[in-house]
Amino acid sequence: MAEKKYFRVASNLNKSLHKKLEYFCGKNNYSVSKTINMSLKMLLEEESKWDVLWKRLDKLTASSNKFSLKIYTLGEAFLYFMQYFFALTPDMDDEEKDQANQKGHVRYEKYMRALISRFQKAKAGKGDMLSEKLWSDEEQV
Repeated sequence: MAEKKYFRVASNLNKSLHKKLEYFCGKNNYSVSKTINMSLKMLLEEESKWDVLWKRLDKLTASSNKFSLKIYTLGEAFLYFMQYFFALTPDMDDEEKDQANQKGHVRYEKYMRALISRFQKAKAGKGDMLSEKLWSDEEQV
């Protein structure tokens, strides 16, 4: 015995909805059955689209929450570092600050050159960024 392809569904409509349905069908030259079938199909597909969108939104929200937690953790770590840094860094007079500034600038420039070189090697596929030292032990300031 063959399976039924179509099923009869009975529905009660109020007068205004029934008039709107008849008007729409007459204007577009559709049968009532075809109009109801198309409407149900659109409604059900729309719901499945919304389900997909809600799932995607949930994933994005979870990802955003993880990212926010990481940013918060990095901020906390930075604050602890600064607290530790200030606790261990002695006060200096102006002359010592100028010398320390110049020395710091030289060290920073050296660090940046080494970092750029490392990124260029990694981009070219010639180096491993994690295991490679920025400079040799003799070069450290």
